[in-house]
Amino acid sequence: MQQSRYYQEIKTVLSSEDAPCLSLYLPTPSKGQGYYLGPRLLKRLLHEARERLAQTQLSVAEQRSLLAPIEALPTEPSLWNTVSPGLAVFRSATLYRIYHLSYAPRPQVVVGAHFFIKPLLPLLSHNEHFYLLVLSRKHMRLLVCHPFGQQEVPLPESLASPPGSWRERWSRVHALQYHSGSPVTHHGRRGTVMYHGQGAGEPEEQADELRYIRQIDHAVHALLRSQQAPLVLAAVSSLQALYRRVNTYPFLLKESLEGNFDEVSAALLRQRAWPLVVSSLRQAQQKTLARFREREGTGQASADLDEIARAACSGRIQLLFIAEEATIWGRLDPVTQTINVHAEARPGDEDLVDQLSEIGYTKQR
Repeated sequence: MQQSRYYQEIKTVLSSEDAPCLSLYLPTPSKGQGYYLGPRLLKRLLHEARERLAQTQLSVAEQRSLLAPIEALPTEPSLWNTVSPGLAVFRSATLYRIYHLSYAPRPQVVVGAHFFIKPLLPLLSHNEHFYLLVLSRKHMRLLVCHPFGQQEVPLPESLASPPGSWRERWSRVHALQYHSGSPVTHHGRRGTVMYHGQGAGEPEEQADELRYIRQIDHAVHALLRSQQAPLVLAAVSSLQALYRRVNTYPFLLKESLEGNFDEVSAALLRQRAWPLVVSSLRQAQQKTLARFREREGTGQASADLDEIARAACSGRIQLLFIAEEATIWGRLDPVTQTINVHAEARPGDEDLVDQLSEIGYTKQR
């Protein structure tokens, strides 16, 4: 699936070894919340980045070259004309990446031997993606949504839009036609009015709808059968009722987006659906945490930092839990798989929480 390409992209960022690595995080307010705050905030972060790069061994020319593409971003309209609430920017001598985030991060700049990924950790779980089925009487879309964006999942051509007979009948379902069932009377009034265009055709129309909805469900189930990711439905209430009637995918959320979304962008749909998915993902995390507690003391789980360092360096970490905003300063020797922890940051120290997370994530995938 396209989701694997997303994880491979992140792995490429993490594997960069061209120090110094510059990581910037910032929220991007929407137009209604202060559209111009984003560019101004980025300029402030760039000033901080210049000060930190000045403390490295890079020449002035190298520092300018490193920052040049980022300094052009405050005046780039396409970057700020987005519904994403946050940005992550990664830059080294050989790598430059910008990611739109599904949350608003705390503004910060980090310059180090590796890219700083700790703010992304809540998003880099295997389960931090979901699917969004957008259904209408005109066409349908299936989106895979992840922390940095969304992609449309290719579907069989036969499902790109509903059958023509359904569309045609639906377009006139509310346009009742009628004609006189008897001649004009001596009072100048017509006799019984007979309606057509809805009544007699209803069973056929409903059968046509249901048949098409079942085809969609079969296609979605075939694509997602190896997944356990949440599926959000976006459709008018009548279509939602039909789809839930035939649905066979066990992770379809009860919560949904109700309405017609034919003219709504994929990015905006992802933003609207994300809050519906959060509670589902948090429940899955709680189950995983319960598994960790069950395995403590069995050799399969540990809260000891030295053991975690050895497991990370040898690629033996399946899941890593960290406390939010946790920071441990020190140095890690990946050859001897040992760590030295310091109460306060010393020259050459790195945030061990971030470094162990990066090593564990890279070796795991």
